[in-house]
Amino acid sequence: MALYSSFDDNLLSSTLTRRESQDLDVRLRIAIVLSDGFSMLALGAIAEALSLAGRLSGERFVQSLLFGINGTELRSRSGIQITVGQALSEAEGVSALAKSYDAMILCTGNTLSVDDERAVRLVARIAKRHGKSICVIGAAIRTLAESGHVLRCTEHWNRATALQETVSTVSVSDTIFCRDGLVVTSPGETAALDLTLALIRERLGHSLAGEVAAQLLAGTVRTGLSQQPRFAANRFRGIPRTLSAAIDKIEASIEYPLPLSKLASSLNISPRQLERLFAKYIRTSPQRYTRQTQLKHAMKLLEQSSMPIVEVALACGFRGTSTFNKSFKRAFGVTPIKFRRFGANPADEKPDHRAGQ
Repeated sequence: MALYSSFDDNLLSSTLTRRESQDLDVRLRIAIVLSDGFSMLALGAIAEALSLAGRLSGERFVQSLLFGINGTELRSRSGIQITVGQALSEAEGVSALAKSYDAMILCTGNTLSVDDERAVRLVARIAKRHGKSICVIGAAIRTLAESGHVLRCTEHWNRATALQETVSTVSVSDTIFCRDGLVVTSPGETAALDLTLALIRERLGHSLAGEVAAQLLAGTVRTGLSQQPRFAANRFRGIPRTLSAAIDKIEASIEYPLPLSKLASSLNISPRQLERLFAKYIRTSPQRYTRQTQLKHAMKLLEQSSMPIVEVALACGFRGTSTFNKSFKRAFGVTPIKFRRFGANPADEKPDHRAGQ
């Protein structure tokens, strides 16, 4: 599906002179930089909030610029194609842009090409040199973490643990956005709206941010310290608090799983009571839920990191690769090695023609 950018009327050349900028009386200029695989939901939240802030202010105080990180033809994660006016492909272009924007939002996909990673690092260096803020969504978070541009960050809960495992020098939180100096990280999706509203509030005032939130029917505007809704109470509606706490404890101690007796004791109930809660509401046992959680975590590490298989096994609470390999294959139909190479469908495996030579 192709969708040609509707942001053209808001696009502002990065080569604007200071005189032209003053004539427009722009108070907030944001550069939105996209990579292939970006979230259309995150982009829509950012663009709508900024556009609405401009209209509600009664003046042309807000302008958004839309760029491709290494090209002008981009495809979202959901397959929607958009065309933007400009690409950030050279250091000179980024430097010129840095002089005319107030903040940059990098809205990237779950993975980045080598060229995109290089561009992300370049943008971070130049933004820091000019003292400009950058807000980062998607795989660009990992790129900045690995290159030492952030020491604290947040990431989508589905990828946060893998990031913490592979970049141990970075503290990864489960909040909806996190500031570390000039860099603000966000898991994206609907949290991108909260991030943009915070930006509007910081630069243009609480009143305007509140008006924008009301127009977008955002009943509760979350702060950066708000936790992502990944916890059991959010995913299993209507379960008792005790069971919710048990699930959270299991998911927080994957590497060193708690014995049933210790888990139950920490909740001030008996092991038998805990087993009944799992059977009634989750249709499984605490032990089986723990093993399922370990294997799902292993799948994420195999997909999102280059950790050796033995390290993945240990990080997921297995004492060795033998038990890990058997459990993983029983659960997903393929061994961890084949899953990393071919995914969950072994039919995708390509025959090795050298085997018969």
